[in-house]
Amino acid sequence: MINIYQPSLGKEELNAIKEVFDSNWLGKGPKTDEFIKQIATKLISDTFDGIGCSYASTEQLMTVSCCTEGVFQIIDLLDIKEGDEVILPSVSFVGIANAIINKKAKPVFCDVDKHTLNPTSDHILEKITLKTKAIIILHYAGVPCDMYDIVKLCKEKNIILIEDNANSPFSSYNGQSTGTFGDYGVWSFDAMKILVTGDGGLIYAKNKNNIEKLKRSTYLGLETASGLSNTIDKKWWEFNI
Repeated sequence: MINIYQPSLGKEELNAIKEVFDSNWLGKGPKTDEFIKQIATKLISDTFDGIGCSYASTEQLMTVSCCTEGVFQIIDLLDIKEGDEVILPSVSFVGIANAIINKKAKPVFCDVDKHTLNPTSDHILEKITLKTKAIIILHYAGVPCDMYDIVKLCKEKNIILIEDNANSPFSSYNGQSTGTFGDYGVWSFDAMKILVTGDGGLIYAKNKNNIEKLKRSTYLGLETASGLSNTIDKKWWEFNI
């Protein structure tokens, strides 16, 4: 029997965890920074218009506790509110709809292609109204959506695009990494995903200023680094809220 869902975990992973335990700090620190730097070198972005090729900046990325938290935080940042509509595919994780309902907005489900289980621009267009504030797409099982038409549609309609890249961490479309086409992208690293960190997630924002806003909101409004990344020189005991 071939177990297609078994993560590959062994001594290398145990040794890496031991290093963290030996540091006596289990919060965000050097290992988190290293993780973000390595992810950034893997995510090719800004090639949609066919002009050159660059890698995602570490300033466009941040880690979160899980992919669902990432969606909750993005929806909150966008000030989605009661009466607004957010389009999402009918094949999706329940946490995505929960994030929309949490703001008393309306999740509007669009159909998906029967071969890829991904939404197309035509499926999305059918559901767009004057109340549509954002569109969330899912790259299902590593297969990218047709991003050219979807990005074009979102630009024409001036609608925010969020990519759920939970199970397609290093997929690409025309040489560009999925998750970097839209205004925001989210990744999942839980126990059932391709890249496993036990639990955890990642947010990408095309505008790095939005990452700074998200960092503050996920850190309860604090405008300082936490834990091991602080030093006495930075007066870690002084907080700006």
